[in-house]
Amino acid sequence: MEPARMAIALLPLALYLFALGLVHLRGRPQVVSGPRDRLALGLAISGLVLIGPVELLLPPLLVAQMGPLVWIAIVVVFLSAWVVLAFWAPLRIVIYNVSAEELHAWLSQVCRDWDPQAQWLGNVLSLPSVPLQLLVDYTPWSRTAVIQHHGGQADLELWFRLQERLRQSARALPRRAAPQGALLVSLSLLLVAAVLLAWQRDFSGAVRELVQMFGLG
Repeated sequence: MEPARMAIALLPLALYLFALGLVHLRGRPQVVSGPRDRLALGLAISGLVLIGPVELLLPPLLVAQMGPLVWIAIVVVFLSAWVVLAFWAPLRIVIYNVSAEELHAWLSQVCRDWDPQAQWLGNVLSLPSVPLQLLVDYTPWSRTAVIQHHGGQADLELWFRLQERLRQSARALPRRAAPQGALLVSLSLLLVAAVLLAWQRDFSGAVRELVQMFGLG
């Protein structure tokens, strides 16, 4: 891959992986709202989308005539569409850097403090007095949990109260750094190093590539 396109594709992804790595190295579970998590993922893959399907389908004549304006328009459309998707997608809460045992005990405590009748039914945590039903999916290798609303239409006020309760209670949990953090940070640094090495080998060529790609010449 050419140096300029490599930078566009890999640097946003490297920044995303670095941020995830820091979350795991901090050791404390991180509670993130669904829209915020989706927006971060959208930014991470934005470079891959731009130099992949977007550039392949973009007529070179259009770039030659409009120059960088066409790329600005594409970025605005992509980000706007992703924001709409992030906020209209089903409700969810993402929890990073938590073990399965800690997750079960923590969720049980938070929900029973809110509703003493809260109980687990498989991987569904039911709060009949609130009322809420939470579908909990856990991925062991990434130490990540996704909480989704289970059942009919969710009460947004109750959902946001749950999210705030989890965020506040997470601050009191003990810190336990996870090895995934070092792996993610190392991977992000490798991606950045690959980009820098490619630019070092042919800096002038990379600049010409950018000028040609964005129609600046």
